Amino acid sequence: LEVAKITKTLLEESDYKVGMTRESDDYIELGNRSKIANERNAKVFVSIHCNSSEDTEGKGIETYYTEQKGLEDEVLAEMIQESLIKQTDANDRGIKRANYTVIVRSSMPAVLVEVGFLTDTEENELLQNEEYQGKLAKGISEGIKNYLQSLE
Repeated sequence: LEVAKITKTLLEESDYKVGMTRESDDYIELGNRSKIANERNAKVFVSIHCNSSEDTEGKGIETYYTEQKGLEDEVLAEMIQESLIKQTDANDRGIKRANYTVIVRSSMPAVLVEVGFLTDTEENELLQNEEYQGKLAKGISEGIKNYLQSLE
């Protein structure tokens, strides 16, 4: 949530209009998240998450898109992932295909970003660090801006 709030601020500072599905730690049903974006007629939808794994190798950043909607989702995922890795120097787990509800049900290009693993001690500490949260937010916002500028 903190990364999303910082991302919003960075995008607004660049004169982008940003809507959030939530601004407090209240749970919003998955289907309602994409519904909110659809009702707002958003240009892109980015769902930001922290990952977890029982696998001790679980470490790094990955961005998901769906093939069900076309190439634009993949392009958005690539731009955000590339920017995140550039900003954080984190382990690059790449872009991946998945049919998560929030990205499939969004009518605009949409991705789900996993910014790190809570189950990895080092990443868990980083994810709670304000400076690192700022790097994540900058990576996401720069990726979004690069994508939107590529459409112009």
